[in-house]
Amino acid sequence: MKGNKTIFVAIIIFLFLVAATYFTEITKSKEVISEKEKELIQYQKMYSELHNDYLEMNSDYESLANELFNMEKNVLESNVGSSDSLPHLGPATVHHKQMKENLISIFYENALGYQLRISKPDFYGNLTIDIVNPVMGINYDYVDYATKLVFGGVITNKQIKKIKLTQDEVYHASILKVNSDYFVWYSLVENKSTPEEPFEVNIKALDDEDNVIWEKTVDEAIK
Repeated sequence: MKGNKTIFVAIIIFLFLVAATYFTEITKSKEVISEKEKELIQYQKMYSELHNDYLEMNSDYESLANELFNMEKNVLESNVGSSDSLPHLGPATVHHKQMKENLISIFYENALGYQLRISKPDFYGNLTIDIVNPVMGINYDYVDYATKLVFGGVITNKQIKKIKLTQDEVYHASILKVNSDYFVWYSLVENKSTPEEPFEVNIKALDDEDNVIWEKTVDEAIK
């Protein structure tokens, strides 16, 4: 009988030690979780502060970009002559300028040749235009900017009434009448190029009935 009591007491002590160890581990685990929660809350706070700083900086940038765009627009509106000294471009002969609410296009000639400048509140781009004897009455060139591709050229074929560019979506080019002999066309296309997938843009020049007069596929990979 005495031996049985000893075994029983030993079992009780063993169970007590197991229970004590179990509850100690739970307490430690809760402490670890609590520390991790504190770290997570701290990271969330830091992210929130950085995100708010970014939004504030972005708002300031957009405000400044709009101010600069409106200043350029005001300067151009006050310059009514065809031969102007453009404050932001230097001495130039302006052959065509068009101003819309959020878009300015200027076709001008300076010491570098014939240039097309496109201005938007969030984008400024410049493209050199070759006006000498375009094959089939149309040519093209483009400049690869970080966010946009600026396509443009000259048209001397009077049958060409529209220009359509296709990447993942369709873009309809603007056509500016410079004089009775030639027009200038341009389009802003989203730059979706990546090192793995260079851009590919198809250009079609169409007549009034959408018949294709000229076509070119521009592939960055084989430029």
